[in-house]
Amino acid sequence: MACENFKNFWGEEVRKGHSFPSKLGKNYCQIKIAEIVREDSKNRLVSEKDVQNKFRTLLPQFRSEGSRFKDYLKYFAGKDLLYAMREELRGLGFEYSSREYKPEEVFVERIVSRIERIDKVWEWLPEWTILRKLIKETDFFGD
Repeated sequence: MACENFKNFWGEEVRKGHSFPSKLGKNYCQIKIAEIVREDSKNRLVSEKDVQNKFRTLLPQFRSEGSRFKDYLKYFAGKDLLYAMREELRGLGFEYSSREYKPEEVFVERIVSRIERIDKVWEWLPEWTILRKLIKETDFFGD
């Protein structure tokens, strides 16, 4: 199928060059996929039906029991997850009264500044503790 370089995003631009959909769900995705295929079909060998079939084939992988959902951090960018949490972060107080910064930006800034103040940041996640131990036990300067 000639799907290369099809637009694979739509929605509100939440930061320069990054859009997030105004709605979520299978039906909305199928509507937007159809629009994109129709907009760019003149130079394509692929049909809307082919793209919709591929979407339906891949969809189970992104459901809770699917392989891509299980490893969602490999497939979804952190900025998408943070944006999806925007209202929840706002409700938790991650917003400046001036509204100069978006809640997800305030959240990230607070995490980074907290990391900078903590002595044992590697204790936050078990993998970081293991990585630190491996680094300490490795001879990087020997044979």
